[in-house]
Amino acid sequence: YKKLTANHEMLLEYMSIFHPSTFIKKEIYEREGYYDTFFKSAADYDFLVKLFIKKKRFVYYPMTISIFNNQGISSKNFTLSLKENYVINTKHKSIFKSKLIYFKMIIEHHYFEIRKRVLIFILGKEKLGTLKAHLYSKK
Repeated sequence: YKKLTANHEMLLEYMSIFHPSTFIKKEIYEREGYYDTFFKSAADYDFLVKLFIKKKRFVYYPMTISIFNNQGISSKNFTLSLKENYVINTKHKSIFKSKLIYFKMIIEHHYFEIRKRVLIFILGKEKLGTLKAHLYSKK
């Protein structure tokens, strides 16, 4: 269980905003364009980075607006998500910095996968699911 808090200041590092909980005015889309459909997994990240670089105003409200599961394309296809994030990062920063972020994401992904497998081995899949549901319901 990792508690995440949205932080738009970290957008140049990773997708640090929860897309299902964003509200963007219609005028922003009309002025700045829409999602780049070249990206199948990270179009939202690309769009939000573009807004951040253009110094658009982000406002954080400390309340739960949505809860998502890990059944979406970016969760199920880590390789696609990683590649698209790398392309987006190289558009906005140096290739060296992008590669560092790329390798950090790979290491973190493997760490969480190993941790999940160890917990399943120790607790069992059903018990781990119950524990996660209990932790999320406390929010």
